[in-house]
Amino acid sequence: MKKWLLLIGILLLVSWIKNGNTPAEDAGELEPVQLLVAEWTEGKLRLRTDNGYEGWGDTVQKALADLKESAPVKLFLDTADYLLVRKNALPCLEELMDALRPSCSIATMAGAIEPAEAVKYLASHVPQTTIAMYRAGKRTLSQLWSEEGRMKLVPG
Repeated sequence: MKKWLLLIGILLLVSWIKNGNTPAEDAGELEPVQLLVAEWTEGKLRLRTDNGYEGWGDTVQKALADLKESAPVKLFLDTADYLLVRKNALPCLEELMDALRPSCSIATMAGAIEPAEAVKYLASHVPQTTIAMYRAGKRTLSQLWSEEGRMKLVPG
């Protein structure tokens, strides 16, 4: 019994020392993202968020890194509820989904869409396919289109 208690004590001490040497995450520095928009523009992947940040890159990983590095805050992508992908960026969908949580809804998009306005619209018109559903085989995606400032979600 004493050996077990000693072993548990040593494990707790090692864990405490290890975790005590890592910098704590200040919640005030985190900025949650609700919507991520992906499209190919000028030969590069452009990622935009509902809170006005954007990143560019030749690959998804480079665009995500640029998005995070260029924002004056620490972006928290695990809160994203929506992923909008222009059809020209669909080949990147699998990699984009890896950066987001399984319950994030996915839709394609057409027209000029401002992320901040789209997130307001999508709050009451939620795309039917989530990342988890897409990975489970449901490959039909709704399309969010915008024309003259009006948005409409068309089922896929």
